This record gives sequence, C-alpha cells and structure tokens, in this order.
Amino acid sequence: MSYCLNPACTQPQNSDVTFCQSCGAKLLLRERYRAVRQIGQGGFGKTFLAVDQDLPNKPACVIKQFSPQIQGASGLQKATELFEQEAVQLNILGKHPQIPELLAHFEQDGRLYLVQEYVKGRNLAEELAQDGAFSEAKIRELLVGLLPVLQYIHDNQVIHRDIKPENIIRRDDGMLFLVDFGAVKIVTGTAVLGTGSVIGDPRYMPSEQVRGKASFTSDLYALGVTSLHLITGVDPADLFDDGEHKWVWRDYLVALIENQLLGTVLDRMVEKATNHRYQSAIDILKSLDVDFTYSGFQKIIPNPSELQIPLNRHTEVNKSLLLKPVKIGDKWGYEDESGKIVTKLLFDSALEFSEGVAAVTYKGKAGFIDQNEKFVIEPQFDETYSFRDGLARVRVNKNYHFIDPIGKIVISPKFDRVYDFHEGLAVVIIDNYRSEKYGFINTKGEQVIPIQFDGANSFYNGSAIIRVGNLYGVIDKTGKIIAKPQFHSISDFKDNIAKVTKSHHQNESHRENIGLINENGQVIVEPQFRYIGDFQGRFTAALKYIEDKGYCYSIIDKFRGIISTKEVPNFKDYNIYIKEVEMIDSVRIRFR
Repeated sequence: MSYCLNPACTQPQNSDVTFCQSCGAKLLLRERYRAVRQIGQGGFGKTFLAVDQDLPNKPACVIKQFSPQIQGASGLQKATELFEQEAVQLNILGKHPQIPELLAHFEQDGRLYLVQEYVKGRNLAEELAQDGAFSEAKIRELLVGLLPVLQYIHDNQVIHRDIKPENIIRRDDGMLFLVDFGAVKIVTGTAVLGTGSVIGDPRYMPSEQVRGKASFTSDLYALGVTSLHLITGVDPADLFDDGEHKWVWRDYLVALIENQLLGTVLDRMVEKATNHRYQSAIDILKSLDVDFTYSGFQKIIPNPSELQIPLNRHTEVNKSLLLKPVKIGDKWGYEDESGKIVTKLLFDSALEFSEGVAAVTYKGKAGFIDQNEKFVIEPQFDETYSFRDGLARVRVNKNYHFIDPIGKIVISPKFDRVYDFHEGLAVVIIDNYRSEKYGFINTKGEQVIPIQFDGANSFYNGSAIIRVGNLYGVIDKTGKIIAKPQFHSISDFKDNIAKVTKSHHQNESHRENIGLINENGQVIVEPQFRYIGDFQGRFTAALKYIEDKGYCYSIIDKFRGIISTKEVPNFKDYNIYIKEVEMIDSVRIRFR
C-alpha cells in the first residue's frame, strides 16, 4: 500500500505504484521512502507511517511533513524555524537509545520533510485511555525510565518544553521513548535562546514557562504533572485547587497511595516555586533510592525486586538469583548482593537471571550464560529474551523464534510479533498496519486461542485480560470469555478478585467508577466507587460520592457484595486507612 503526500489529494490511498492514481503526484520520497498511512496531524504538519525501500528488510519509519496551518509571514517563519530546529536536535540527541534517530531531512516538491526511526508501541495517553490509571509501580517505572533521558538532553543544554503523555511512547518491549523535539530551547551558558516564546501544552507547563522563561526544572515539573495525570486519570487542570492554591491529586486516586516516598517526590516535582523543586533529574533518582551513576547515557535495568516479577515455580534458588546486572562504563556485568563485581567478561547488554541463565549480548550477538559466566548457548542471535516456561524468545533478522534450554529452535511462529510464554501460553500478534489482532499459542507452537482480539495480556493465575474495541474482558485458557468485554479497565486478579472500571460522565466531568468481579467473571459489585481497598480476609471497604449525602463508605463482603453503607463526615479532613477489618458477630464490622 502507498499513501499520497500531496495535501490537496482527495484520494490519497494507493497500491504499490510509482505515481498517485488520483492526483499524479510522485509517491516515493527521495526514491526511497514510501508512506503507508497517516498516523497523526498537528499545527505544523502531518505524520505518516512509512517503509524504507532501500534496505533489504524494508523497515518501518516515520515521515513528518511540514505543512503548517498558520496565517501570516512571521508565524510561518517561526513554524519553519521550529521544524528545522527539530531536525537539528534529533540529529544531535537521536544517538540516545530512548530518542528516535533522525534518518533524513530534505525538501521535495516545495515541502520540508523529516524521516526518523519508528517506535512501535503506544504513547502514554493511549495507554491511560486503554488501560486506566497507572499504579504506583508504573509511575516509578516511568520516572526511573525517563529521568536519565532528561538528564541527557539537559546535559546537552536542551530544554524539551513539551513533556506530556502524548510525547512519551512505550515501545512494545517496554522501553520508554521521548519524542517531539520541535519545541525545544537551547541554553548557552546562562542564557536561554528564544526566551519570550511560549510553546507546549499549558496543562503541563509551569508558570515560568507560560511567561516564556523555561528552565531545566520546567521539564521536571512537566514530568511531575504528567505523572499526576497518569496516576489519577484526571485532567491536570482539575488536579490543582486555585482557591486553596495547592495540588489535590490525592483526592482523585483510585487507591490510597502506599509508597509515601513516591508521593513526596511527586509533590516536590510540581512545586510552583522553581527553587523548591528538584534542580536536576539525578536528584530525583537519588530521592527514589535509585543507584544511578551518570555517564553520558545508559539504559537503566531495574533490580528484580523493583520489577516485582514472581519467580517461575521451576526455578531453583541458587547463586544466579543473587546476581544482578550492573553498568560498568559503557558495558554490562553482574554483581552479587554485596555489590561486588563477579564477572570477568563485559557484555554489550545483560538481563536478569531467569531459570538459571541470563540473556546477554557479546560482541554484537546475543546468547545465554550461567552463574559461572559460561556460555550455555553461544552468542548467535540478534536479540534474546529471558527464559519462561522452559522457552526463550529470540530474534534472527526480523523473525522471532523460541528456543529450548540447549539453544535449539523449537517454535517458529508465523506472526508479526510474539510475547514470552506465561503459564504455557504466549500472545501472538498479526499487524496489517491498520490494526493489530491478538491470539495465543501453546509451547508446541499450536494456535490454541484464535487471533481475534484487539489486545491481550499474558496469562496469570489461569486467566488473561483481553480487549475488544475499547472495552476489556477476561478469558480462560480455553479462550472462553468469563467476563464479557464491558469495562474500561481491569486489574490483575488478586485472591480471585479483580477491580474493574467504567467511565462516568456527569455535568461535563469525567470519572472512572470502580467495581469488582470474581474469577468466574461474575460482577460482585457494579462499578460505582471512587476507591476500593484490598481485601482483609473476607472484607474490604470502599468510598463513593452520593448526591445530597456526600462521601460514604461501604463494607464489601467478598461473597455477598455490599453489606452496609455509612456517611463519612468532613471527608476532606478524614483520612481512611484500613489496618484491620474483622467480623464481630457476623453483622457488625469494626475498623481499627
């Protein structure tokens, strides 16, 4: 397929031909880049998914076409300068592994173009809309993953000025990317070039940026506001109380925040006074107790305890479980729990140990080592992932395969992408550029659940969350739907219970109401609450707002649903924290 880049073309979709069949425009840029479909549009132009036909595997890339919707010579000149500036900055900063690389910058047919690396995944605004509010763990992951990138661009004397969920992309392998460098400012010495211009999304920018005086701390503020938006699911404009002149983001949390350190860090990031904020990204990482030594740039791999990934039930507890990857200069090695470096070889990349071995890249090729640093599977692949269920995902050229513990390819799925195995099943994906469809294969490579869903998570505790359109449901390992797609988000099951949400619109406000389903897909409590706590044995408590009554809390029985509701006096000054819920005589509930 081809897509015509002539803005005046009325029928831009074409087959793989040289000239547009509608307007006659040439379809190849520089005889090399072929647009496939439009994926975005902004004030300065349009963005297209494309393929690079010069390379053997025809990799995907992104074309940005400069076609500003701006009137007046001065406005057009400013827009042109910003577009050219983005090219310059991408050429400099795109060497960082979490910033898209600039592939080409040129003029054709009187229009300016950028071609850059394609990051396949979802931006965080899409992730929020599809998956619901972020957990504390996901917010910490965001900060740990993106702050080193901000430190890198700030060290290169660049202020991004437009950090927001739409400009952060989570690639399909989990890595976070910072995109859209069209609004940056360049700092020389103590002066900021271009002071006086206001660019960016006002919902995320601090007051000094609104006045045209952005600084490095402005980016940290914007990342903080982005985090508040993601953890609450509420527009930033509604998270600040102008009457009280303070942030009220905790009032909108789905669940009361447990990590007080994280809450304190977020509060300081969004301080209105610049001197009261963190002054650098490294300072925030230190506050989060992240052991980070900055050396230009590096990819941080969290400790296994931070990832909170349960050990495979077949994994033996041995020395390898005590080893963790560590950055050594521009290479990687392993250290023990005391912090002592125990490896002699240095690797291009290194993952955590799983099922007794670790995936590493050595001299450009990927393989696996044991805890004695011996290669049990020689470096021979282009990319490797950790072993799960006795199989590891590897990539050779652009094709993914699964290998067994001796390195033999045992499954070669004929799909565009695959995920790792969990509980004997792996997600497989077919991507036709317009949409993706998801299904599952077993460890024999057999397709056991047809490719039919618009999204799917891996299996945990015998069930998997799936998406049909924008609604989420749950299936079992036979593919049977046990909770029909009707929710806007579903949490993982915990003690056979999962939290679900549905959007509620009233008086132009948007809110996610929370309910509960059990492992059989039965609705225990219809979505109606602002907050539902974790179960303490058989019971938990929940908060909701009732018209003419105010905030109320309810007691929920895991088996019987809501059993009592009581008004909460002076809710804004009332901090409920459930330490214990116990039955006194099968009727009354006491909190203490």
